[in-house]
Amino acid sequence: MDSESLFRFDQILRSRELGGRHFDWVHWDLLARNARIYGEREAFVDTFYGVDASARRRRTWKQAYDEVNALIFHLLDRGVPRGSVMVSHLPNCIESAYLDMATSKLSMMHAGLNVDLGMAETLGVVDKVSPKVAVIVSEWHGRPLLEWYLEAKKRHPDMRIVVLPRAGEALPPAVESLSDYLDPAIFNRYRESDLNYLKTDPLAVHELLPTAGTTGVPKLSKRTTIDWFHVHSVAIAERAGHTLYDTRLLIGPLSGGSGRLWGVHTPLYTGGRSLYLTEFDEITVLKLTAEEQVTIWVWNPALITRVVTHEAFHQAAVKTVRLVSYSGAPMSGEVLEKLLNYGIVSFNVYGTSEVGGCMGPILPGISREHLLNAAGVPFEGFDVPVVDAEGRRLGPG
Repeated sequence: MDSESLFRFDQILRSRELGGRHFDWVHWDLLARNARIYGEREAFVDTFYGVDASARRRRTWKQAYDEVNALIFHLLDRGVPRGSVMVSHLPNCIESAYLDMATSKLSMMHAGLNVDLGMAETLGVVDKVSPKVAVIVSEWHGRPLLEWYLEAKKRHPDMRIVVLPRAGEALPPAVESLSDYLDPAIFNRYRESDLNYLKTDPLAVHELLPTAGTTGVPKLSKRTTIDWFHVHSVAIAERAGHTLYDTRLLIGPLSGGSGRLWGVHTPLYTGGRSLYLTEFDEITVLKLTAEEQVTIWVWNPALITRVVTHEAFHQAAVKTVRLVSYSGAPMSGEVLEKLLNYGIVSFNVYGTSEVGGCMGPILPGISREHLLNAAGVPFEGFDVPVVDAEGRRLGPG
């Protein structure tokens, strides 16, 4: 797979004319900024090793910055080529977000795969992108991922298999541990200032987003930092009103487009805190919401509906929640009304993985009727026409 950008510069100029925002950074640059400005503020929490308070892992912006830099240097030290492809096959965890930031600095392309994929779909993606690195868990709900990747390695012998180990898990000699890639001893060989030699291009393809995959090998849409993060995510984060003081609970998987938007891009841009739920169930969502004082829920209507309609859902459990951000499908009016009656506004994103979110509501002063019945208005930088069968643009109504 080549790394040529799908964007032409005239498209950037056109987006600016339409009101799009553009900056000269990639993911890593925002991580560096947040570490400098917000250093000891908590940035990421996950439940990979358990949902109890003592098992939750916590990282400040400075800790995340140091660990991502260690990951970058370990990848370079092991000879992983800049511009190559990394596949990750992880449940929600802090390291999944780290991979987006590290690959952005290394000008690598990153394809995050859903852990619920089957063997044929997984091997199909690996064959399609020929990754130099695969970062995985060895098993997920009976799916022997490590066995699948060892099988794939027979066809891709230069692919490194790196496993995020469970507590006490012993790994076979043929694979590496992701823990070793976070070892700070690497700073005895490299200095932080060495990262200045890694020049990045926000017009280069960075994220390979899976689309579909429920009935076959997922297709992968190529996204650059400019079109996916600068134009798409920044506009959505600003209109949805995510702030430095929010704690967002990511209920669904980090691996898809919405997961990257809400779970990686938004915290990097706003500096707010993200909580990654590794295993979904309704009681856990409500428990974490109360204990971590979550202000925003994010994910798809199906999972949010399961929580809102659960018998344990009550106003005291969600007293800190002010916003639900969702995408992927419409939310039922009944659920939206129930949230509104608790003072919780819902913000929907309308779009596709290939194009990104192109429409959403403008929340200040919006009517109840609009929230319940409309997809919103176009984001800055987007032109969203309604056309007839012949492709002719139609007027209002």
